[in-house]
Amino acid sequence: MDPCPRFSFICGDDEFIVAEKAKAWYARASAGICEDLSKEVIDARAQNVDEVQRVIERFSEAIQTQSLFGDKKVVWLKSVNFLANSQTGNAQGTLDLLEILKTKLVSIDSQSVAVLISASPVYKVRNFYKWCIEHADFEFLESGKEGRAALDQRIAETCSEASVDISRSALQLLFEKVGGNSRLIAMEAEKLVTYVGEGGQISE
Repeated sequence: MDPCPRFSFICGDDEFIVAEKAKAWYARASAGICEDLSKEVIDARAQNVDEVQRVIERFSEAIQTQSLFGDKKVVWLKSVNFLANSQTGNAQGTLDLLEILKTKLVSIDSQSVAVLISASPVYKVRNFYKWCIEHADFEFLESGKEGRAALDQRIAETCSEASVDISRSALQLLFEKVGGNSRLIAMEAEKLVTYVGEGGQISE
């Protein structure tokens, strides 16, 4: 890994878990920045090569545009889906655009702009993926143990905000009922919190 990475890269096979970790990174990086123009989130979901090109052009513009008040700028390239083993991900046009993206990433002035790329799913044989491992502050999130820990924390926070208590057995049952689907687990937890109301308890 590059000893002085110019950007962060969070990826994994579970889109929800990647999004949650990336959201936490963005919140930390943008804390204390009041000017909205200094914080930019770019939706990087693309269905074809033309859309990939538009995403990369917008990203390039974002990292080159300075903050109005001299603050550090934060740019999040969110939900990249063209690193997957898909028709768009495998297209030669996309592969060529990823080579262009590399040149943009190595030119980042990390003193003036903090950059995060979040992606799911990713095709690990892709040259760009391997390059990011070497050049980014890189993190691949396993959907098993790490994913469960992240979800436990998310549910605990959801319950805490409403002063709701959930038992360990209830939490385990919830995981079993939805077959480990992380997004569904989070949604069902929110429904349960709403159902029991503030100060309530969720039991098995």
